[in-house]
Amino acid sequence: MAEQKNHVKVNLTEAGSLQDVLMDTDYDRIDSLTISGKFSGVDLAYLKKGSGRLASLEFIDLTNIEIVECDEPYYSWTDIDSSIGGYGNPPVHFYYLSNTEYTTSEQTGALASQQTKFYHHTPNLEFGFCGTKDSWGSINGNYTLKEVRMPKVSKQVGEYMCTNCQVLERVVLPEGCNQVGNRAFWRCEKLTDIVNTEKIDSIGAGAFYYTQIDAQFAPLKYIGKEYYGAFDNNTRLKAISFADGIPFIPKRAFADCYSLEELAIPGSVESIGESAFEGCSGLKKVSIGEGTKTLEAYAFKNCSQASDFTMPSTIVAIGQKAFDNVPFPFEVEDGVSYIRNIAYSVSKETTNIVIREGTTIIVDYFRNERGISSVTSVSLPSTLKGIGSYAFTSARSLSSITLPEGLEYIGEHAFDGAKLSSITIPSTVTSIGEGAFSCENMVRVNWNAVDAIAKGPFSSSIEKITFGEGVKRVPDELMSNCSGLVRAIFSSTIEEIGTGAFSGCESLKRIDWAENGALKKIGGGAFYYNMAIEEFVFPEGVQEIGNYVFGTGSYYASKQTPLRSITIPSTVTHIGYYLVPNAGCQNVEKIISYVENPQPIGGDLSEGEYAFDYFGGTLYVPYGTKEKYEAQPSWRSRNKAMKIEEFGIPDGISTPVTSEKNSNVTYNLQGQRMTETKKGFNIINSKKVLVR
Repeated sequence: MAEQKNHVKVNLTEAGSLQDVLMDTDYDRIDSLTISGKFSGVDLAYLKKGSGRLASLEFIDLTNIEIVECDEPYYSWTDIDSSIGGYGNPPVHFYYLSNTEYTTSEQTGALASQQTKFYHHTPNLEFGFCGTKDSWGSINGNYTLKEVRMPKVSKQVGEYMCTNCQVLERVVLPEGCNQVGNRAFWRCEKLTDIVNTEKIDSIGAGAFYYTQIDAQFAPLKYIGKEYYGAFDNNTRLKAISFADGIPFIPKRAFADCYSLEELAIPGSVESIGESAFEGCSGLKKVSIGEGTKTLEAYAFKNCSQASDFTMPSTIVAIGQKAFDNVPFPFEVEDGVSYIRNIAYSVSKETTNIVIREGTTIIVDYFRNERGISSVTSVSLPSTLKGIGSYAFTSARSLSSITLPEGLEYIGEHAFDGAKLSSITIPSTVTSIGEGAFSCENMVRVNWNAVDAIAKGPFSSSIEKITFGEGVKRVPDELMSNCSGLVRAIFSSTIEEIGTGAFSGCESLKRIDWAENGALKKIGGGAFYYNMAIEEFVFPEGVQEIGNYVFGTGSYYASKQTPLRSITIPSTVTHIGYYLVPNAGCQNVEKIISYVENPQPIGGDLSEGEYAFDYFGGTLYVPYGTKEKYEAQPSWRSRNKAMKIEEFGIPDGISTPVTSEKNSNVTYNLQGQRMTETKKGFNIINSKKVLVR
């Protein structure tokens, strides 16, 4: 208990009268204050403004106050990081002392000045003794209080109650208190004694960050998530337990709690967060129950005495360096360290890596600290499900690898810097991280993944990609910025090409569409910044063409694509805006459309947006449809010089004008380029020609 030199006791008969009562005392010299009786938010607001009034206050006892509600908030702050849809003013939070806990809100003002106001009513002294929370979220502390005794009527410790009270040493909680809010005692670095914690089973993020308490808590049912862990850097905490049912242990929850000696983590914990127990150097025994699936990066790093580990069979993922500097009882085989069915690390002496059968995961940063530049071969098991991020980074001597069917994910930069010249992606893969195959020697990709997420996994050196039968979708940004890509071969099963799939593939000049393919949709920007294709024929069957499929975003002559002709099949029902943007497609001379019943297209078009932007060439349309096209504004251009001409006569032979430069260019109706004509309809120099 703080030493009391000038102790004042007051019994308030009228709520809101604390300031008037203390005016009869030397209030600026009071170091200890016990308050009972009727107490409202007005009184708490007075206590919070202690500087210059209660400037010497070290001890405060509110045990026996009776909360009386009033219309005056004791605290407010503006959340400058939030607004309503980008309009109006940031929301404001108001706090009122109340016997019950609830929150209401209202919106005020018109759209331009709209503001949301939140009214928090609480008996839990949220922001009760901390200083001011500024608009950026920083909390100024109280620099005199050494002991706080909370009211009996409070059953929880409110958020930020004593945040940054840097000389606070002791807190007496109400009996039965079961919850401590976010950052309640954050950075109370001298706090060593806290009373009545036995019923507490829910602790907010950063609640005891940098405190030095050694208290007994109930088995924890909840620990808050935030950058600051609940007990982060609490060096005196000796024991903690978890209730069966707690779903996770968040990031840095107990980091650097080096007095902890033993842990029993129930299987209800699905995930143990990043650095959750990092630096718990006194920890000797850890038991993790069946059911836990994930240990995130650095989870037990530097737990240098934890030699007694019980790991569940349900673990499916272990993050990088989760067991660094831990005397963990690894199984070691052929230079590879395993934790059950997970390959954790490889020794620096190993040059031929063989991952044993039964292994399901290779963890992030599987490679050893000195790298694996001397590794010449890697053999993967048929049971493998995942390869972690940076697992084989800088394997500069690895020239080939076979990925097994059944593999589901490959982490970012997994093979970055390897000597691989080609790779085959299995059909079962659903996710590939950025830069996974950033290999400067790689020129060929065989893609069999049916439907995956894979943004930018390949290097710019890739020259050819072949999509296997069974592939349904080309992922968004799959080949983004693969500037060396020359050829793409599509299978008949592909239904969609994702957004930006080949954006930045400036050398792509040969596209092999599958005959009678299933392709229905081509996403926005799919072939953006292509600088090689002069004539683009969308294959028959395509129904939807996205926004900005072509273009460069530049109006300079040197940044114009060589695209001169675009052919739209009869099956198209939707074209996004700016299929032929002025920014990059100024060389387009003609658009040939086989759509016979043009409907309003471009579901994304709004007033002032056109499918063909400033296109000033000729739109060729089927015989007898010119008036239909003229009646649809979305098939027009901003450029008044654009012409619409009909091609074809009733026997089906068409006559659109073409340039001599593109003579003898032949395609079938699927958009495949052919070396010779075949019976039936052919597209020759952009003409639809019937060959009998």
